[in-house]
Amino acid sequence: VDGAYIPARSYLAWSNYFVKDYSQAKTAFERLLERQPGNAEGQAGLGWCYYFLGRYAEARERFQKALSLNAGQTMARQGMAAVEGR
Repeated sequence: VDGAYIPARSYLAWSNYFVKDYSQAKTAFERLLERQPGNAEGQAGLGWCYYFLGRYAEARERFQKALSLNAGQTMARQGMAAVEGR
């Protein structure tokens, strides 16, 4: 059961994100990252949720975390550029 938790939580988080329900997506990403804090994609997704919720300092922190886990994480790179461009 636990092994299925990560993909299901990721799917739920991204599903909410893509329908622009950033509050629900944020909660789902947070739950995902409780179990898998080293998930760079999840960190970047949470960063984008914070960004779209106007929480730019927290977005920057998550994008930096994602990049520290995976320097090639495209969504995190794009997120850092978006935060820096504000």
